[in-house]
Amino acid sequence: MRPANLDQDRPADAPCLGLRILWLELCGAPPFGDLRPHALGVADYALVLDQGRQLGCRAVQFVGEDAVRHAGLPRLIAHARGIGFEHLEVCADPAPLPQALLRCFAAHGAAVLLTLPAGARETAEPPAPHARMLRLLAAAGVAARIGPRPVLEEWMTPGGGAGLRPVGTVADASLSAG
Repeated sequence: MRPANLDQDRPADAPCLGLRILWLELCGAPPFGDLRPHALGVADYALVLDQGRQLGCRAVQFVGEDAVRHAGLPRLIAHARGIGFEHLEVCADPAPLPQALLRCFAAHGAAVLLTLPAGARETAEPPAPHARMLRLLAAAGVAARIGPRPVLEEWMTPGGGAGLRPVGTVADASLSAG
């Protein structure tokens, strides 16, 4: 399901226009400390997905340590597919996943990124827990790959994100712009 290059329809010398991939951190507490007085609900996340899609985004990666345990994940996956996201991926540790969640992933074509522990390197032979999960996911009809956990903080360091700092969610920005 995952395109080799999300910019494959764009000439190599053309600038990147629009939003290419949306990292949606699913968590019980707001990311970056206390920028918001409450955790985001499914409707808030759905609004962010809607806005990302309106900006031309075609790929979403659900991240966060609680992503696969988030009660709203199945609804968000269905919503993302329903509004036209072409690539859906969920980051997960190589731990057993509920059958209902595996059925949701398969039904909506959501892939799984099995994350490596911090500091681990990708090797030709995956670690045993990852290899076991790859087999289970394949048996459930779910595409999967192994890789490092996306770390947003790397974008926040000097040179990594050119001094970017968290300012809230897309939904926050649209509300304050109005």
